[in-house]
Amino acid sequence: MRKRLFFTMFLSGAWVMGTFLKPAMTQEAAAVTETTAMTESIPWNVDNLMVAPSIHPAAGYSDPEAHAMFVDGLPWKGKPTRFFAWYGVPNTEAGKKVPAMVLVHGGGGTAHLRWVKQWLARGYAAIAIDTNGGMPPAEGIEPIPNPQGGPKGSDHCFLQLDDPIQDQWAYHGVANILLAHSFLRSLPNVDADRTGISGISWGGYLTCIAIGVDSRFKFAIPVYGCGYLAVDSGWARNFEDMGSERKARWERYWDPARYLPAAKMPILWLNGDMDGAFSLKITRMSFLLPRGERYLSIQPNMSHSHEAGEAPPEIPVFAEQILHVGRPLARCESQGVESEQAWARFVDVGQAREVRCAYTVDTGRWMGRKWTTAIATWDAATGRAEYHLPKNATAFYFVLTDDRGLMSSSEPVDLH
Repeated sequence: MRKRLFFTMFLSGAWVMGTFLKPAMTQEAAAVTETTAMTESIPWNVDNLMVAPSIHPAAGYSDPEAHAMFVDGLPWKGKPTRFFAWYGVPNTEAGKKVPAMVLVHGGGGTAHLRWVKQWLARGYAAIAIDTNGGMPPAEGIEPIPNPQGGPKGSDHCFLQLDDPIQDQWAYHGVANILLAHSFLRSLPNVDADRTGISGISWGGYLTCIAIGVDSRFKFAIPVYGCGYLAVDSGWARNFEDMGSERKARWERYWDPARYLPAAKMPILWLNGDMDGAFSLKITRMSFLLPRGERYLSIQPNMSHSHEAGEAPPEIPVFAEQILHVGRPLARCESQGVESEQAWARFVDVGQAREVRCAYTVDTGRWMGRKWTTAIATWDAATGRAEYHLPKNATAFYFVLTDDRGLMSSSEPVDLH
C-alpha cells in the first residue's frame, strides 16, 4: 500500500501544506531558493520604467487598425536602444476607457500584428513588443535585425552570462515589458487599472519575471514558460555545461523562481501535457510560488508555437473573469491520494462536461514522460473527482472540461 499522502491548497493561494510540497523542493530547486530572496536588490531601476517612454514612428509599416512604432529602451553596451512594437486601441464611445494587454512573443518571434488584432476584436487595447533586438519583416515570417535594437534573446542568454548585467537579454526583455506597459497605461482611452499580460514560451518566461517586478498588472497568463529551467527544461543541458558558479549567477538574476513569490495578481498557467521545452514538473513548481489566486490549464497534445499559444479559449475567458467579473474558470481547490485513490475538488465549475485523470508510470525526468488519461468519477454536488490509480503510477493530475469546453486542471503531483 502506498504511503499516505495528502495536501490542502488554501483557497487564498497563499500556501500549500503537506507532503506533496516536498517534491518541488528538490536539491536542484534548493539552489535556486537559497539565492532568490526578494530582499536582495533587483537589477532594474523600476521607478524609471514606470514612466511612459518616448516613441518614434516606424517607417514602412502600416495597418488600418494598429500602429507601428519604435520605443526608447535602455542602453546596451553604452548605446541607446529602441525596440519595435505594434499597438492598437479599439474605437470606443467618447470618454469610455478600455482594458489593455501587453503581449510578449517567444523565441524566434517578434512583435506580432495578428496578436494585437485578436485582442482589439475582443475590445481591448493591446501592445505586442519585440524583445529580441528585431522587428517584423516586410515580407515572409522570420524577424529581421533592428539596427537600434538591444541584445538577441532566448538561447543567446546563456552566452551572455559573463557580460555586464545591463547588457544581457533578460534585463532588456523585462525592461521592454515594463516600458510598454507604462506607454499603454498612458493612453487616454486605456483604463490603467485594468491591464493584463500574456507571454508565450520565452515570452512566458519573461512574463513570470515581469509580474514579480511590476505590480500594476491585474492578471497574468504565462503560456508554456515558467521558472526552474535548470531542473527540467529543454535547456537543462546548458546548465550542466556552464558550471556551478555561472549557473548560480543565472539563477540569482534570471530565473523566474526568484521573482514569482512577489507576484500577487491572479495567474492562469497554461501548458501542454508533453511540452518539449517547459515540463509539467517545473510548471507546477512555478505555479506554487505566487501569492495570488492560481489557475492551471493543462492542454492535451498542445503543440509548442506562437499560434498554438495564442489560441486557447481559456485565455480571453480568464481576462473577462478578472476585468469584467465574467463567469470564472473552474479551479482546483484541493486534491490528494490515499491507497491509490486519487481525488480532486473543483470550485466554480458550473456544469462539467467531462472529468479525466491523467497519470504516468514513467520515472526520471518529466520532460519525456507519457501520460494516460481515463474518465474519472465525478460528483457534481460536491465538485469532487476520483480515480483509482494503478499501483505503479508515479504522478497524476485531473482535467475538468466544463460545459463551455474550457479545461481546468489540478496540480501535477509527484508520488515519489
